[in-house]
Amino acid sequence: MKHFFRYLFLSLVLIFIGSCASYQSKIQTAAITFPELGSLVNVKGNFLFEYEEQIGMLNFDQGLLVSAMELPFNKASYTKYFNFLEKANRINSVSYTDSMPYKPKYIRLQLLDKIELTQLLNNETNIGVRSYLENDLDYKLVTSIDVTVTDELRSILMEAETILLQKDGRNKLLLYAVHNNQKKLIDFSSLEVFDFNYVSFCWGEDRYHEKLIKALVQGNEICPKNTHAKASKVKSRTKSYLKL
Repeated sequence: MKHFFRYLFLSLVLIFIGSCASYQSKIQTAAITFPELGSLVNVKGNFLFEYEEQIGMLNFDQGLLVSAMELPFNKASYTKYFNFLEKANRINSVSYTDSMPYKPKYIRLQLLDKIELTQLLNNETNIGVRSYLENDLDYKLVTSIDVTVTDELRSILMEAETILLQKDGRNKLLLYAVHNNQKKLIDFSSLEVFDFNYVSFCWGEDRYHEKLIKALVQGNEICPKNTHAKASKVKSRTKSYLKL
């Protein structure tokens, strides 16, 4: 019996070590592979590790407006950039110190219109997506990516009057910069993505008591009054077909 418990204990230890190794492997992959702009991710993790797994994409037909902002590196953002390059085994082309009078800059590409995104999530084309999002509080929507680019591409992005995120016939994401009525395709592979941000969903109901997404919140923002972070907290009531 003593040998049996010893064997059981060793087996559990090996399973735990194997699980940790597998989990750490996922962490390492996630550290150099970032989800796409407009994608849906499942934020997983515990007190030791956290990683984001892309699970799908927001459905949209019309191009989504994207803003391009130049932001100076600070200690936090540069640490993320440096760590990404180190894990991806890439050459660091951006030098930075806190004492620099003029800090090097990166670009944040961001889906700014939360109202448009909320309407998209609630329309018919995203019924399947929405019902999927109801099941887990850890599902998020990626609304911005932080990138470094060449000087030429930086000029194109910053001079553009409009930047659009679109999809082709194969559901592949495309980024276009429009300047002087000229539309230029930007290859996503030319963007060195080193960080991203996402929003969470706040659930409520429409006048027919159907569940829907009422708001999108970032970081530690609290859901507005009469909305809930968990879709399950929205009371399920009989539809009112008489309410006009």
